[in-house]
Amino acid sequence: MLLVLSKKGLFIFCFLIFIVPMAVSQIDTVRTSSYSASDFIQCTKCVHKTTFRWDKKKTWKASALIGMGGVLYWKDEQIRRSSIFNQNKIKDDIAFGAEKFGNPLYTTLGVASFVGVGAITKNQRLKNLSIEVMEVFVLSTITNQVIKNLANRHRPRANNGAYEWDGPTIGGDNKSFFSGHTTAAFGFATVFAEEYKETNPWVPYIAYSAASLTALSRIYDDAHWSSDVFFGAALGYFYAKIVHKFHSSKKGYTLIPMPSEGGVSLVFSIKI
Repeated sequence: MLLVLSKKGLFIFCFLIFIVPMAVSQIDTVRTSSYSASDFIQCTKCVHKTTFRWDKKKTWKASALIGMGGVLYWKDEQIRRSSIFNQNKIKDDIAFGAEKFGNPLYTTLGVASFVGVGAITKNQRLKNLSIEVMEVFVLSTITNQVIKNLANRHRPRANNGAYEWDGPTIGGDNKSFFSGHTTAAFGFATVFAEEYKETNPWVPYIAYSAASLTALSRIYDDAHWSSDVFFGAALGYFYAKIVHKFHSSKKGYTLIPMPSEGGVSLVFSIKI
């Protein structure tokens, strides 16, 4: 299949595939641990156990999440009308670019480019984070597709209202719940936010801002309801937190370059 890109699409493609990985490679620390196929299996087990292991704290969090999602579900039609009414050329361009951050094609190419840049610059941390993002992407996509085919909620652009659900059905376009783009975007953002939040506090702000724009673009493009993107974001965030925590707990050491008076200091940490 031939991929044809407009000038805007080509710029965004180059930005995501080349410029961003090179920029991130410059804020590296040296992490010694590397990944293997068995890590993915163990990580999948960890996600499964964490998902189905409940305590009082998790119950309260889930209740709050469902409550907020319920409010958005109630307001879905109103939010859609407001989004359609307030569209303009500038917002069109922003939505066009923001959609790419969660697009499966760009996400896959982006991860591959991060791995490539990590290999070229001998940046083990960047390669490891890329693999974490891919794990989150694979696991969340499987969950996303299962729920989409069980729910079969009608998309806003179908003009059938916010409360049309067909139930379990394979195929068709009624796959609004929930947003796969938003899940991917927040999974990507959370992995990098968690990794860099202590040494580079600005990274979470940029990462979550980009992911939020992706979520808003899906509402703006009339592809999803607000509740779809809310629960999609929650899934991506939840999976990314588990995956990153699993890999961060592995044995190894890290060297973190930190600015200090008169030069740069190296902070050494070890996991045993």
